[in-house]
Amino acid sequence: MVSQRITVIRFKYIFIFLSITLIAGSCQNFSETSNPSHQKPKVKKPHYRVFVLGLDGFTWALAKPWMEQGKLPKLKKFTDENAWGNLQSVPPYNSPTAWGSAITGVNPGKHGVYSFFQSQQLRNDFTKRQIYFINSFNYQVPFIWDILSTLDYRVIAINVPGSSPPQPLNGYMIAGQPYLEGAPVTYPNSLIDSLPDFRIEEFSYYCEEGKEDTWLKECYEIERGRVKTMFQLMKQDNWDLFWAVLTSPDRVQHHFWKYMDPNHPLYTPEKNKKYGDEILKIYRYMDEVLGRLLSELPDDVVLIIMSDHGFGPVYKTINVADFLFGDEKLTDMIARTVKVNYNSFFTGSFYINLRIREPYGTVNTEEYEQVRDYLLDKLKNLKDPDTEQPVIDKIFKREDLFSGPYSYMAPDIFCIEKPTYLFSGIKVKPDGKMIENFPSFAISGGHRPEGIIAIGGKPIREHTNLTNSQIADITPTILYLMGLDIPPYLDGFVLDQAIQKDYIQVHPPKTSGTQTSTDREQLDRLRKLGYIK
Repeated sequence: MVSQRITVIRFKYIFIFLSITLIAGSCQNFSETSNPSHQKPKVKKPHYRVFVLGLDGFTWALAKPWMEQGKLPKLKKFTDENAWGNLQSVPPYNSPTAWGSAITGVNPGKHGVYSFFQSQQLRNDFTKRQIYFINSFNYQVPFIWDILSTLDYRVIAINVPGSSPPQPLNGYMIAGQPYLEGAPVTYPNSLIDSLPDFRIEEFSYYCEEGKEDTWLKECYEIERGRVKTMFQLMKQDNWDLFWAVLTSPDRVQHHFWKYMDPNHPLYTPEKNKKYGDEILKIYRYMDEVLGRLLSELPDDVVLIIMSDHGFGPVYKTINVADFLFGDEKLTDMIARTVKVNYNSFFTGSFYINLRIREPYGTVNTEEYEQVRDYLLDKLKNLKDPDTEQPVIDKIFKREDLFSGPYSYMAPDIFCIEKPTYLFSGIKVKPDGKMIENFPSFAISGGHRPEGIIAIGGKPIREHTNLTNSQIADITPTILYLMGLDIPPYLDGFVLDQAIQKDYIQVHPPKTSGTQTSTDREQLDRLRKLGYIK
């Protein structure tokens, strides 16, 4: 693990150096003060400070009706007066992957994270893999705070998923889950001693039946402490970018959707009476936080409200084990050809057991497309026996979704289920129930591709509906608002439809340098120079 981290760190900081070299042309007269942490670079272009309020799993599907009913007044007023719309997430629509694209500006094929989990071959036995939670060292490109810190911009980041352990930056960081065991939670380490309200999120991710009250109490205590910490740091530091993520909407929607939705197979009138408003309550708490934030943010700040993905109900489970072993030909093939994504229990991701990639790989390169095409066909024709309707909405090969030097780490096949269905790999042994109502111990609300975005501030257009916004657009948009050029390796674009036309005309987005080769060619050159292995 140590050598892996050194390799990743070495590559990331080479990448940061190249990025800053390109961006630096837009900045002049850097301060040479002995206390650079509170100094700003002098830039030729006007620049705005930016506050990103991340609401994990927040969805317009619930928020819009509640806004119209007057239940979310602050969010209603903010969206009425500013720019807002859907924010398209990235497959497989989980937090480390999606937030990773938000804070790097690239697709997963470049940042290299597809799940909460990673695996690596064991050094003493190359036929086996070790599975571990991802951490901040797994991301292969600079975070936005890496870029800004190198340019002397001040950054504060709180609870961004995938940011543990917190790496050095010009500012403060409180890491988000999953936490790397034994690593500090804050940067600098001493920061945690000055945060009386902060609590590490250690409560159970799954809410067991009969323990809802205790679970909710823990959830709110942690989130309220996080909010208090957010306002404490917001007031006491002269920051340029502040990025905070509140995760309680995701947690509550996963577990309490069944109590809100009369169509859910686990819905009961008794549970609805007691817990049916819990999702609305957490949305109203987010609205309350937004109201206070709007009253306390300075005028030179652009506020970006966003979520990493949307949400919706899960009524039925597609059991992967039964799907794979339910077909005679697949059963004959399965032992040597296909495996479920080791990275996640709840995604429709499949890896072919490729000889040149997997420890026990058995499929030769020339067989790969034949095996994959057969599996694709079976997935396309997978139907719910109760309705005789397809359960797969869209199905992709890896090359359809991802590009970059780390796209080889992506699943060979990725499926997007029809609404209300969810792939599950929890059941290891088949029992003949390929599609069934969701078991009571598991989640009843699941992720959707469309998150939210809403932007407000002096250079932002009023009364504007944003279309075709992508989660990778967040980083280039922030860099633009702060008066910086856009690195050419980014996949995202400046959300110019959110910016006032007069401002765009005077300050058009610019890309620093030119991209003369592919990312893979750049990596090959770095390998030849000995910078990465």
